[in-house]
Amino acid sequence: MAKSSIIRRIATAAGCLAALTGALTSCSPDQVNLLSTVPDSAPAVMTFDAGRFFPLAGLTADGATLTAEKSIAGSPFDLSPLGTEGYNALMHSIDGSHLVFFVDARRTPFLTFEITDLKAFEKFAGEYGESESSQGFKTWTAPDGLKITLRGAQGWISRDPQPGASLKAVLDDAAQQSVMQSIGVANALQDNSQLFNFELNTGDEYRIMAQGMEDSERLGIDFRAMKPDGELMELTQTQTVAEDFLRYTGPEMTIVAAAGLRPEFTSSVDWNAVATAVENITGLGASPLTMLAPLMADVDGTVALAMGPVSEEAWEEPSLATWHIMLMAHMPMEKIRSALDTFSGYFALGGLKPTTDARTGMMTVPFYGSTLRLGPVDGYLAISNTPLQPVEQNSLTPVFNGKQGALSAKLPALDFVPGMQKGMNIEMQLETQRLYVRLMPVDKTSPALGSVLGLLVTLAL
Repeated sequence: MAKSSIIRRIATAAGCLAALTGALTSCSPDQVNLLSTVPDSAPAVMTFDAGRFFPLAGLTADGATLTAEKSIAGSPFDLSPLGTEGYNALMHSIDGSHLVFFVDARRTPFLTFEITDLKAFEKFAGEYGESESSQGFKTWTAPDGLKITLRGAQGWISRDPQPGASLKAVLDDAAQQSVMQSIGVANALQDNSQLFNFELNTGDEYRIMAQGMEDSERLGIDFRAMKPDGELMELTQTQTVAEDFLRYTGPEMTIVAAAGLRPEFTSSVDWNAVATAVENITGLGASPLTMLAPLMADVDGTVALAMGPVSEEAWEEPSLATWHIMLMAHMPMEKIRSALDTFSGYFALGGLKPTTDARTGMMTVPFYGSTLRLGPVDGYLAISNTPLQPVEQNSLTPVFNGKQGALSAKLPALDFVPGMQKGMNIEMQLETQRLYVRLMPVDKTSPALGSVLGLLVTLAL
């Protein structure tokens, strides 16, 4: 074969290869490692698969209309302004299996993704008018101020009015140190087996990591405290909860929590501040917590709190008269006796006259519209405004069994709490290296994930 013929064939093959490469390049830009474009200092980062995540988060299609659940409406996860057609066009032009949500230094949230078909993406974005260029980024404005931004093979969605300037600062910071350089955190964020992976960075030694697992009726979230290199925080000042307090926890108690505490922990906490914080959050005002606070340093074992509303109105006007409350703290008997003597003196100063049962040692006294009962119960100092009646079996035993701490709460619809507009049953279980949370919506049609996102975004912002 003539040399010139060989050269022509090589040239033809090279031309075909170049054409094919060009075609592939126009549809599949160079791959982007999304986490390498997120600064390590970002206050919050989340990774997820759009196909699994968005329907469970409360983003649903009804014909041409895309609707967002109230719990995510207006949040970075609310893509409803795109409509069903726009959303589908977006998903057909990007890698929907790996999206990243992050919050920048100014607390502005972004969604970012890898573009797999550049022409299709530009056609999708072009439906919202002409693009504007700034700082090397092209930006289109969709309805409701939703900004669609492009640079190279990467896209972003936000509600930042000037995304180009913000994203330039983000990429400059990431070039200095990205999330990928925190090896342990990066590995957790790249776990594709989970529904979502979330990092909360408060600037402390440990990052708060959360991984979401979902089935048909509940959402499970595994929380861990992790150093950037992956080392997990381990609790050393707790112990296994003793379940005997559940014998006195009746079905009227809809919120039940307990923790096993060691003296090195109880002696280091400002319990007066804790009591004040709890009372401010619950709105109960002066309560048994105030009286118990000075004694908490003597606890060695389980501390339990059980609460239940007398009626639905109790949520709106909480007080000792409208809530059943029981506190139990395990401590030596001599400490319990000393505590009861202290309480007796406290009541006397207030002009109250407690009565004491000589057989049980239980003290009874009228207090803020209710009747308090204080005394020794099975090695605990017990304080309650409802009779302590033994319960034969308690369905909560599996929740607390073998845990360092646990909580069970049955909450009604609470419009004033983000993500709680339809009610939620919550279980938490604390182990030495993790906190596992289960969320079960009261309304089975209401996605638990949407409620979680409302809370996580509130924390991040």
